[in-house]
Amino acid sequence: MPSRTNGKALRPDEFAVQQLKKFNLSFDKPQVVEFYFYFSTEALAQKAGEEIMREGCAITIRLGVMNDAWCCLATKEIVPSPEELERLRKRFEAIAEKYNGEYDGWGTGFINEGNI
Repeated sequence: MPSRTNGKALRPDEFAVQQLKKFNLSFDKPQVVEFYFYFSTEALAQKAGEEIMREGCAITIRLGVMNDAWCCLATKEIVPSPEELERLRKRFEAIAEKYNGEYDGWGTGFINEGNI
């Protein structure tokens, strides 16, 4: 269920951005954002990675920490607006589903333009 602010339902990416803004993080400048995917085989991770790269991402594929899935880490420099994050999430969820994998979300080391 989406989170709410002022009675308005927020999309998941919009909610995450709003929470990070509380820490005075900049969202009006390009940031390197990481997107995480998991697949059952290296071959599926590679195939998905080829499609992910068409979105302008660089990818790294490696065996996951628990040695039970292949991690495809995608990075892309974007201005992380809720709209762009939502667009990419929808696209990435579709790619993960196509290759029987999981899109596990995004993260970043945002530029802090003030003191936390």
